[in-house]
Amino acid sequence: METLSREPDRVVFGVGAESAVAELLIELGAQRVLLVAQARHAEGAQRIAHALGERAAAIFTTDVPQVPGEVADAAVARARAAGVDWIVAHGGGTPIGIAKAIALELPVSIAAVPTTYAGSERTNVWGITRDGRKLTGRDDRVRPRLVVYDPQLTLALDRALSLDSLFNALAHSIEALYAADATPEARRAAEDSLQPLIAGLIAIANAPADLDGRTLALRGAALASISLGGASMGLHHKLAHVLGGSLGTPHARTHATLLPYTLGFNASAAPEAMKVLERALGTDDPPAFLYDLQRTLGLATSLRTLGLSESALPAIVNAALQVRYPNPRELDRASLLGLLDDALHDRRPSLRTRRMAMPASASGPHATMAVTLRGAPLQQARAVILALHGRGASADRFVAELERRLAACDDLTFVAPQARDNTWYPKGFLAPIDDNQPWFDSALSVVEGLFAELSATAGADRIIVVGFSQGACLALTWLSQTASAPRRVLAFTGAPTPLPSASYAAVRGVELYLGCADDDPWIKRALFDASAARFAAAGAQLTVATVPGSAHDLHAPDAAALLRAVEHARLEPA
Repeated sequence: METLSREPDRVVFGVGAESAVAELLIELGAQRVLLVAQARHAEGAQRIAHALGERAAAIFTTDVPQVPGEVADAAVARARAAGVDWIVAHGGGTPIGIAKAIALELPVSIAAVPTTYAGSERTNVWGITRDGRKLTGRDDRVRPRLVVYDPQLTLALDRALSLDSLFNALAHSIEALYAADATPEARRAAEDSLQPLIAGLIAIANAPADLDGRTLALRGAALASISLGGASMGLHHKLAHVLGGSLGTPHARTHATLLPYTLGFNASAAPEAMKVLERALGTDDPPAFLYDLQRTLGLATSLRTLGLSESALPAIVNAALQVRYPNPRELDRASLLGLLDDALHDRRPSLRTRRMAMPASASGPHATMAVTLRGAPLQQARAVILALHGRGASADRFVAELERRLAACDDLTFVAPQARDNTWYPKGFLAPIDDNQPWFDSALSVVEGLFAELSATAGADRIIVVGFSQGACLALTWLSQTASAPRRVLAFTGAPTPLPSASYAAVRGVELYLGCADDDPWIKRALFDASAARFAAAGAQLTVATVPGSAHDLHAPDAAALLRAVEHARLEPA
C-alpha cells in the first residue's frame, strides 16, 4: 500500500487496502464507530465492522440518493444514540454524503472508503436535499480524516455506472480548471487527473473486470477529488444539484449527461482551461471530444433520457439563477435555456458550431428551433449541404456523421435545421397527413425556406439536400412538390409521403441518389423500388444503391455518393 498524503488527511491507496481500515482507525484513536453503507452493498461495511470488533457500534444503510433530509436526520439520531466518535462511509456519494450530514450535527471524525469515482471523499463539501431542493455548503467538520482507496472495491460497479461515475469525476476537474478561486494544488490535481480518467474510462469500457484499468481510473478520481476540494464549483454542479434535488435524477448519470454541454457553454470564457484540456485530451475541440466519447461508449447524451421534457426547462433555469455563484461565463435566463434546450435535443456541442434562426417563411412548431451551421461562411462556400436529420437524432449529430465521411475542407458549409423534439412529424411517413399535422407542413416549410435563403446566398446549384431516414423521407416529399429548382438531392434510406399536390415537376434533371439496405426494417424494399421508379419516370438523373442486410445506417455507397455530390457542386460556376 502507498501513502499519498499526510495528516490532517491520511490517504492510503492499494489493492486490498480495505483490510487495513480497522487498524488505521484504531491508530487514529477511534473508540466507537458507526458504519454507513448502501443497503444493497453493505458487505464491505460488515467486513470492517467485524474487524473492528467491539469498536463497531452500529451499521446504518440506505439506498436513497441525494441525502434526503429525513434520511440524514435518521442517521444523526442513530449516531447520537450509539455515542460514536467516528463514522466510516463505505461506498459512493450516498454513504459519504450521509456521513457528512452526521458530522454537521455531531462531534465525529469521518473515514471514507470510496467504491465509486464520485469524489466527495476528499472535500469539505456537503449536500442535503430538503423539500425538493439540494442545499450545499462547505464546512471543515465534514472533511474525512482518513480515506482508503482500494481499486478492487470498484469491480462491483457495472460498466455503465462506472463510466457515469468517471464522467462525474471529470466534471470536478474541469470545473476546477476554470474556477477563479482554485488553489494551485487543486489546479495541478485537476490537470494531472485528466489523462488517467480518460484512459481509465476506455479501459473499463473495454474490460470492466480489468483491475489495471480500475486502478488507473481510481487514481484519476482521487486527483479529481483533490481538485473538487480546492475550488468552487460553477454552473455544471449547480445544474446537476438542481436536477438531482428537484427531479430526483441519478447523480452520476446527470453529471455525465451535462458535462459536454456545460463545458461547451463556458469554453469561450475559459481559454486557459481549454488549452489544458486540449493538451491532455489530444483534441482541439474538448466539448465535442467528450460528447463523442460518450456516444462511442454507448452512453446517452440527452436530458430526455433523464425524464426531462421541454416544459421542465424554465423551472430548472429559475432554480439555477436563484443564487449567484462563480462561473467563468455570465449567466442569464436566455443563455441557460439555450444550453438546456441543446442538451434536451441532443445537439453535439462543439467550438466550431454556429447557430442561426429558421427562415422567416418557416411556420409551425419547428419554426422557432435553431439551425446549425458548420464549416465555411456561406458567402465563401463552394458547396452547401442542407442536412435533414432522422427521427430521434439531432442536427448536430447528423452533421458530425456526414463530416466523418468527407475529407476536411475549408470551402464546404453544413446547414442543418433542428426538428422540435427531434422528430419532424410524429407518425410514420405513410400515415394520413392529418395525423402528422401541424408538424408535417412545418417541416416542409423549413426545407423550402432554407433552400430559398441558401439559394440566394450560395446559388441553388451548389446546394446538396441530404437526408437520412425520416430526414430522407422529408427531402423526397419536398422534392415531389416543391416549386424550387434543386440540383442535387441525396436520400439515405427514405421514400416520399404520397401527396395530392405532388407534381414531381422539380424532379426533372435533378441528380438524385437513393440508398438503402435490402432488408431495412423501416423502408421496405418494394416501396423503395417503387419510389425509385417514380422518380426515374419524372426525369431524375437517378442513381440507386442497395446493400445486403438490414442495418438502418449510412452505408459505404452513401458515403461515396456524398463525396461525389460535393465534388460536382464545387465545379459549378460562381
